[in-house]
Amino acid sequence: MSVKELKSALDQMSAAERAQVAGHLQILRWKETLGLADELARAHAAMDAGRKVSQEQVGRFVASRRAGKK
Repeated sequence: MSVKELKSALDQMSAAERAQVAGHLQILRWKETLGLADELARAHAAMDAGRKVSQEQVGRFVASRRAGKK
């Protein structure tokens, strides 16, 4: 499917369907972020070891990712 065809299909979708597509695209971007899988694995291991993070720390992390920081 070409980009033109994708854009045309998106134009025909409901807002809810486009939101699902946007979510899927975000997941693909995360999967392509260098080092993210290793970073998450370290975080999970730390949590399994009893070290937790605060909601504030999570918020800062998410905000930094949304801002495009690596």
